[in-house]
Amino acid sequence: MKRISGISALLGFLLGAPLVAHHGTFSDYLADKLLTMKGVVTEFQFVNPHVQVFFTVTAEDGSVVRWGAEMVETPGILKKRNPFWSREAVKPGDRIEIVCNAPRDPAARICRAQEFTIDGKRMY
Repeated sequence: MKRISGISALLGFLLGAPLVAHHGTFSDYLADKLLTMKGVVTEFQFVNPHVQVFFTVTAEDGSVVRWGAEMVETPGILKKRNPFWSREAVKPGDRIEIVCNAPRDPAARICRAQEFTIDGKRMY
């Protein structure tokens, strides 16, 4: 009996630890500052805990800047969003427009996606 409760306690700790460790979204991003960018996808990761897209944006001076965007959690994107989403949904070379929360660190080139459009079709 003690062995079963010990195993249960260990499983509870191991399964519950990721929930405690998960950070708050707006500790990394500004809730009141949105960026709108157009770019070209370089990489797409359909992974837990968040879907991520990496893309390049051409700045006003002509330089190319690499950005990344974190989207909602993967199960959420499957349940609540467009049924289009899968590992093959976004491909390198796709033209996107993204509206996202700006990073707290001005030097960071990652944001939290609020809207996501591929080739003129809003997907998120």
